Amino acid sequence: MHLAHRGVQSRLEVFTLPDRRTDFLSSLIDIYDEFKSSGVDMDELCAAADGMEGALGGKLRDISLIFSAYDAMRPEGLLDPREKLGMLAEDIGESSFADGKSIFIDGFTDFTRQELDVIDGLMKTGADITVCLTCDGLYGEEEQFELTRKTARRLADMAKKRGIRFSVADMRVQEGRRSGEMALVEESIFSQERAETAGEAEKIKILTAPSVAAECEMAAGEALEFVRKYAYRYRDIAIVARDWERYASALESILEKFGVPAMSGEKSDILEKPVMALIVSALDVLASDWEHTSVFKYLKTWLTGVERDEIDLLENYVLKWNIRGKGLWTREEGWSFDPEGFIQADGERHEETLARVNAARSATVLPLKRLGAAMQENAGATGKLKALYAFLEEIGLPRRLAEKTRRFRSLGLVQDAEEYARIWDIITDAMEQTAAILGGKPIESGEFIPLFKLVLSKYEVGTIPPALDRVSIGGMLRVRRRGVKCLILLGASDEAMPKYTSSESMLSDDDRAYLESLGFELSEAPDSRLARELNAIYSTLTMASDRLTVSYVEGDRPSFVVSKLEELFKIGEGGDISRARCAALLPLFELAVADGKEGDEWAAAALEYLKESGVMREKLAAVYRAAEMTRGKLSQSAAERLYSREINTTASRVEKFFSCRFAYFMQYGLKAKKRGRAELDAPEVGNFMHYLLENVTRDAKPIGGLGSLGETECRELTRKYAALYVDEVMDGFKDKSGRFKYLFSRLSYDAERIVLDMAAELKISKFEPLDFELDFSQGGTMPPAEISGDGVTVRVNGRVDRVDGWTRGDKLYLRVVDYKTGKKDFSLSDVADGLGIQMLLYLFALREGGREKYHSEVVPAGVLYAPARDVIVKASRSITPEKLEREREKALTRKGLILDDPEVVRAMEDSDEPRYIPIKLKKDGADGDGLASLEQFGRLKRHIDRTLLEMGREIRGGEIGAEPYFKSNSDNACNYCEYFEACHFDERRGDSFRRLKKFKPAEAWARIERGAGDGEK
Repeated sequence: MHLAHRGVQSRLEVFTLPDRRTDFLSSLIDIYDEFKSSGVDMDELCAAADGMEGALGGKLRDISLIFSAYDAMRPEGLLDPREKLGMLAEDIGESSFADGKSIFIDGFTDFTRQELDVIDGLMKTGADITVCLTCDGLYGEEEQFELTRKTARRLADMAKKRGIRFSVADMRVQEGRRSGEMALVEESIFSQERAETAGEAEKIKILTAPSVAAECEMAAGEALEFVRKYAYRYRDIAIVARDWERYASALESILEKFGVPAMSGEKSDILEKPVMALIVSALDVLASDWEHTSVFKYLKTWLTGVERDEIDLLENYVLKWNIRGKGLWTREEGWSFDPEGFIQADGERHEETLARVNAARSATVLPLKRLGAAMQENAGATGKLKALYAFLEEIGLPRRLAEKTRRFRSLGLVQDAEEYARIWDIITDAMEQTAAILGGKPIESGEFIPLFKLVLSKYEVGTIPPALDRVSIGGMLRVRRRGVKCLILLGASDEAMPKYTSSESMLSDDDRAYLESLGFELSEAPDSRLARELNAIYSTLTMASDRLTVSYVEGDRPSFVVSKLEELFKIGEGGDISRARCAALLPLFELAVADGKEGDEWAAAALEYLKESGVMREKLAAVYRAAEMTRGKLSQSAAERLYSREINTTASRVEKFFSCRFAYFMQYGLKAKKRGRAELDAPEVGNFMHYLLENVTRDAKPIGGLGSLGETECRELTRKYAALYVDEVMDGFKDKSGRFKYLFSRLSYDAERIVLDMAAELKISKFEPLDFELDFSQGGTMPPAEISGDGVTVRVNGRVDRVDGWTRGDKLYLRVVDYKTGKKDFSLSDVADGLGIQMLLYLFALREGGREKYHSEVVPAGVLYAPARDVIVKASRSITPEKLEREREKALTRKGLILDDPEVVRAMEDSDEPRYIPIKLKKDGADGDGLASLEQFGRLKRHIDRTLLEMGREIRGGEIGAEPYFKSNSDNACNYCEYFEACHFDERRGDSFRRLKKFKPAEAWARIERGAGDGEK
């Protein structure tokens, strides 16, 4: 069909676009099937189209031209399956096949033109033919039999034309074949007259459920009740839905969970099978420029030979770096992005992880790359198919299929084993069929790939069930009709019953109606679809002889079937999902242990049963043990294995610990990480700003310091190191998107303003930068901050962004400066609760160990948070530029704590109205909450030591409880916590926040002196 369309494309009026869309080809094939089965003559169709104007005429001319080309292109001797019935109809009349035979035809609502021609041929032989149709005679009036009556009359006319005697026999259901209730349903379900109420029904139910899954659970419970209470066999039961796609997956899994054996009347979609998904997704990789979804759909069939752990590692890496496109996937050089993102990881771990990523990439890429190259080299379809076959052998697919078949058989999964055994034959059949049709004709990969996928999609796979005693399940039009005693009808909503479907093909309902008026009798005419729908509803409702259960989802509008049953019988809508779950052990267990609504009698009864019977005793005990478990504590040995005997930590880890012990355990104990992309997020922006400020300030020092530089010099230095950062850290923007480059350019512009702001601060300060990125660690510039006591040793490693110093006499006054790209305030209340102690910790470490480095007695002068970001000021549109600049300066004021010493204050900022330090100057000296005496700094030192020892004791003791801090709804440890899903923090279950209050400075100092810092639980 593809070749036929391509051959006449230049002559088409409507369907002129290339046919690479498989839905277009599928529509063409469907129309061709319908025309063939309906006996549409292409010459007649073309003649009719020539007299038409408008879109329909153009469509029909195109269709007839394409189909004529299709028929002409078929190789001589190659039989089209659609013509088999036509050939049978031509020859059977002259055959002796029917001599002396009685022929019975059953299970049809109506016949296609081809089928009618076959029956006519049989009539010609004089065979004894019996056709069974469900209807009310040749001239009845009930609408559900309209199509079958029409069929019966047509057969009668055919017999008359042949001069064959015919009779109509009324085969009523034998007495006792149906229960009285089911017989009344059969007689009255489509009746327009109001039926006389039959009284309360015992064998008919109407159920409602809160969801599709719950509806399926109730159906499983009903099936088990039919078997256990009323002694039916599973094969006596059918579970049917009109909208089968909505119910199939849920019903099959739930029946398995309830232990109900089932046999589906529907054939599986072959493209959903892992083997076919592998082939389709491999072809999609080549067709989609290595799109992420296709690559990992291919890998996650688990049939490629790449191990699962390596696939997960590869996917995390690809997602982190947003790797897209053939160029990146298939390039010769290995990927070199840091697996941890922009933040540089430990070198050894970095290389090891990167090597695993590149090995997994190679194992994935090389077979696909060779497949793509081979398909490009081979111009014809046969060559491309050989390339695909070689690819499947290269990845070991035949061997893996054989292994899976053996494994399924050993596990007793006979049906799964049979499916896998057939799959390879289907693949090779599809290849041979495609090669036979397309052969060596040149075809581009972009055309071949969707065509071969379409060929695969036309196959179906079904197997014979390993046992016969099974519940029949399936769509209303496919499930078996005979021998059903109990019927469960799902999804009885107004939308699904009757299910009106408009034509989805290239011929609309109006087009079909017009063709029918011209004498072209199409099988998919609109009135035929509705008639079939009504007949299917009637046939379904009457297939069962004894019992009927109808259900639908609450919120859906019920079908006329529901209202008619309620009219006929005194039954209300009901359904108890808890009762249904008591029908099988596993659902009953889940019901018993679920944290459901109080007062559920079935749940209470289920729990009592499990306790008394001893069934699943161990599993129930395990659930109780789990229910009693809290996040609890680690054993001392487990804590030591995770954290070592001596606690080596960092200031940021201390902050995390006192924010939430459980989050600390997840991040630094288990080292759990959430998937995320390597982006210009807060940590990376911070890295860039630290790098920039450190290097710019260091370069400025030999020429008088940053405060001595002018604006032009500051900007030039900033741009120099921004460019170096791009080259050294970001590999010259290699493989970065245009958006990334744009965002970085904006960040660089903001950095210039920040450097200018810092230069302006240092111009009016006697404090000068002494160190940048000062390293506190074993082997670093300074030893780690260390505190010991009660058998616990805590060492705090880390880096200080900047250390400034000012000498007065023989003493060196030091302040620690921390750059913050986000908003950060200094709060004594936080310090009292173990938060915000980072800079103070390093300040006191310098106080104790700084003499050796700076050759002078060190006095703590303070700590400051310096904003390493530009600020957005909220203001009126009418604000003056001068006032706007003052507001901006106010927003850039540093936060922190400085020594309450007038000379120190003046040395920090020689100004009558300080812009940068967090104090105000009055006649009698400095004022503000950001001042502290040396004695108060001493109190802070003792408090921080106690805090670190407390942390050490709790870590050694295995504390991992979730007691996150809470200041407000917008400021608490659970907001934006990446471990929230793992934590399941819930105050209703006994979890509690550490509720922290904001205290006035005097009270905060008192709490620090007392060592109070636990918050209120």
